[in-house]
Amino acid sequence: MPSIVMPVADWAPDQAPFLNAAHPVAKNTYPRPDGSDGPLDGPVELSDALGAKCMGAFTARDKTGQTYVFAGTETGLYLQSATTWTDVSAATYGAAYNWQFAQFGELVIATNFNDEVQKYTLGGAATFSILNSAAPIARYVAAVEPGFVVLGFYDDSTVESGGVWWSAINDATQWPTPGGSTAISVESDNQQLPTGGAITGILPAIGGASAASCMERAVYRMQYAGAPVVFSFSEVAGSRGYNAP
Repeated sequence: MPSIVMPVADWAPDQAPFLNAAHPVAKNTYPRPDGSDGPLDGPVELSDALGAKCMGAFTARDKTGQTYVFAGTETGLYLQSATTWTDVSAATYGAAYNWQFAQFGELVIATNFNDEVQKYTLGGAATFSILNSAAPIARYVAAVEPGFVVLGFYDDSTVESGGVWWSAINDATQWPTPGGSTAISVESDNQQLPTGGAITGILPAIGGASAASCMERAVYRMQYAGAPVVFSFSEVAGSRGYNAP
């Protein structure tokens, strides 16, 4: 049977819906080079399934442009290779919460608030390994300008649900004791945010700030200020926040 081209009205979502002769909504289509829209193809599997429930995934790209896809389950961390998943765990984990990931240079950092924070070197590691035993376990991780890894909602023998702790500048693997001479010299420190409840996420490079620390009932602006302060914190929303991570 020959194909029939059926003319349709223009897609014009910016026009008011009342008496709109165009189409305000276009679903399941994609733009073609000639300016028209075409139907989406059917879904295609990109890999085999993980052996257990996925509790977080992350995509990273190294300096050569190669892409890496990671996924975590309750007990393991995996790297996609073609259509299969390779176990790149350093040990058997016990993830109490979803895995959170961040890329810092050629390092992929992963945390699950149960095991020690993990690192994987893109293009150079066979498995993950411990970032540094001095780094606290944490629920959230972010790479923050001008060169820090920040952990939020951490446990350093005491759970600090409203606390953030950052690494040495330009060295994600160095976590000296806050307040000590070594920590001061490398601009590593921690901060307890006084109001807003627990941290539910850290968003880097947003709104002109180095990062935003999202709380249950507040949002804090995190701005690099240099030594000795390192980061300044200001509450920019005190009546609303993010109840869910």
